[in-house]
Amino acid sequence: MTRRHEADYCLFDEKTGDYHLIELKIGGDLDNKKARSEKEALLEQYCILSNTLGSSASVKLHFATAYNRYGEGKPWVQSRVLQFFAKDELLISRDFWNFICKSGQGYEIVLDEYKTNAHYIVSALNDIKRAYLPEE
Repeated sequence: MTRRHEADYCLFDEKTGDYHLIELKIGGDLDNKKARSEKEALLEQYCILSNTLGSSASVKLHFATAYNRYGEGKPWVQSRVLQFFAKDELLISRDFWNFICKSGQGYEIVLDEYKTNAHYIVSALNDIKRAYLPEE
């Protein structure tokens, strides 16, 4: 039986020529039992991509979270993940958004846009509630 797990993202940086395989956990958390399997899956993809592209290719692995569940600016200390991912493979909260936006201000850009446009999300959720949830 063959099992496959694809990374959430495979990004190519045209400026540096680097490929980035990213496993993203939006909730800021990785189940302790899954840390090893997530790393193994990324390593499998790393091998496939490296062999496909050739020895000169630069492929980097990342474990990322959209926010720091411990609070922005506080240490991210999910020990099970840290057993399998090196510090330079982690993109946690601010580091993730700065990386994705290719800007030292990426985190602030995303937050500002969220604040500007959150009313659209609230409106859409209210429409869904009205359509599918019975009124009390």
